[in-house]
Amino acid sequence: MAEHLPEQADWLIPTMVQFELAKWQKRAAGEDKADEVIALTQVCQVVPLDTEIARVMAEVCATHKQPRPTPLSLRPPRHTPCRF
Repeated sequence: MAEHLPEQADWLIPTMVQFELAKWQKRAAGEDKADEVIALTQVCQVVPLDTEIARVMAEVCATHKQPRPTPLSLRPPRHTPCRF
């Protein structure tokens, strides 16, 4: 599956996903771990979650039978890649 993934610098990380990751990680493991998660996402292309991205994510998730977009759908290799 890895050969089908773009380079990490080409991944799109909506700001909403950053927010949810930081919130979840801070609650689960504390402020330092939340900062580490945000640092990892900053290697990617951080973009606002606009209507176009939301619609594409909904279509991709429907195609791959996912109930809703999740942060994990944006960070394979162990998960189905969501490509824009």
